[in-house]
Amino acid sequence: LLDSEGGMTARAFQALGVPCTVAPPADYASGRQSPFDYHLIVAGMDVDRSALAARPERLLAFVHAGGIFVGMRASQEDAWLPTPVKMDKAYELGEILQPDHPLFGQPTKFAQAELNKVHGGSIYRAFYDLGAGWVPLVGTGREQSWDKTPAASAGPHYGIIELPVGQGRIILCQMIPDYGFINDDKGQPGLSSQFLQNLLTYATSLAPNWPEPKP
Repeated sequence: LLDSEGGMTARAFQALGVPCTVAPPADYASGRQSPFDYHLIVAGMDVDRSALAARPERLLAFVHAGGIFVGMRASQEDAWLPTPVKMDKAYELGEILQPDHPLFGQPTKFAQAELNKVHGGSIYRAFYDLGAGWVPLVGTGREQSWDKTPAASAGPHYGIIELPVGQGRIILCQMIPDYGFINDDKGQPGLSSQFLQNLLTYATSLAPNWPEPKP
């Protein structure tokens, strides 16, 4: 988990009992942590991921070989991605574009009504102008009235997208189930924690069965 010990995603994982190593992105960029020691890397909510672009080949090799990368809400575009994606302003939730996708079915079934209760369905800095290969999973509705930033595009926008890369996958989520779980639901079970569990269940189902690293 790319986060600090007190980060929102770290707190959510702790409350859910999810075992993980917590380290800042700089540890991976510098080589102090090897991506190949793990099957799944999650970048926590609002963590500055810019350090990953310093040596993108490390993370791209991990994903190409079968590793899974999940990025929770970010405020800046990821420069290390193998195919670009742009980010715009905040939007309301739209349609689930892939309703049969396992993200919305395991272990809890999510339709639009349930997803709209994950922090009010808010999508922050929605994705648009997706590069080649990106698959949008969640669309957007209207612009959020409180975000006065002019929209960068009148085209379609998205809240959750994924990109198959080699044998692995990159999943990016601009919804905030981790915040909804810890802040809105006060760490109690609810739709936010359930959707976060769905996200982790899906990501781990794709993760490679690599040998455990030597101590």
